[in-house]
Amino acid sequence: MRKLFIILIIFLHQEIVNAKSNADTSILIQASWQIGDSHHYRLTLNREKTEDGKISKFTSYYDIVLKVTAIQDSNYIIEWKYRNIKSQESGKNPLADKLAKITEDVPIRYTTDRKGRFLQLINWMEIRDQIFKAADKITNDRPDKETEKTMTYLKGIYSSQKNIETLALADIRIFHAMYGYTFSAGRKDIYSSQLPNIYGGTPFFAQTMQTLVSINPALQTAEVKSQTTIDRKKSLNIITELTDQLQKQEKGSVQKDIRINIEDEATYIFHQESGWVKEAQFKRLIDTNELQNKDTYLLKEMNSPAHLKKQ
Repeated sequence: MRKLFIILIIFLHQEIVNAKSNADTSILIQASWQIGDSHHYRLTLNREKTEDGKISKFTSYYDIVLKVTAIQDSNYIIEWKYRNIKSQESGKNPLADKLAKITEDVPIRYTTDRKGRFLQLINWMEIRDQIFKAADKITNDRPDKETEKTMTYLKGIYSSQKNIETLALADIRIFHAMYGYTFSAGRKDIYSSQLPNIYGGTPFFAQTMQTLVSINPALQTAEVKSQTTIDRKKSLNIITELTDQLQKQEKGSVQKDIRINIEDEATYIFHQESGWVKEAQFKRLIDTNELQNKDTYLLKEMNSPAHLKKQ
């Protein structure tokens, strides 16, 4: 009996130690990169849209190559390139194929802080010039009215710094979204954030809840999760104004329940030593009276999980 009692005490003590250890576990998602480090990813985008009762699905996939080109006192300079851009429509329309590939190997250069948080795009004019050059080449290769009209429209979009930042940085912002945050076991941290207003205008106030899912000592990885929803109390004025506008568009008929909902959910797995993303999945759900849209981004590491290759 005494021996059993001692074993029970030891067992309880170990459980208390383990519980305390888990409760105290926390991790800071932080970059620890070197000049010349490069990483290769495959990104798959699945888009499902329901509008007027009709469901459409679209899948695209492409490679992403990142390279650390410089390290300053407080910044990293990163070069991001797209390669092998394809979709389920590839091969069906030659002009569409050329448009899809127009951004391939165009360098997108931007800065992050030393924790890996995105700061700013630094070469939007270079991106504009390369897109213009590629568009002119397509026009020369296909001298018809449809091509000329399409390329003129494309150049109009890429003539604006704001448009270039919106288009070039969408995936980059998702990639860097978790850097700089501390995650703790058994704790849910809530932050103020924003969600885009799909009708234009002021973004919605939102709340983001972040949690530490697990740490894998054998693989030296950490998995974290983030969920973002509209803060309807803070966004009340925006929602009310938007509801009034939508009801007026119904040409006299009052639409009773205006439904506006946007949710983001993301899961990331990071290498603890280097801070590079190993895998990420990002989902955005948009649900309104007019449409339901679900975008799912799946980012997977393609090079060695242990060490980065130099290029």
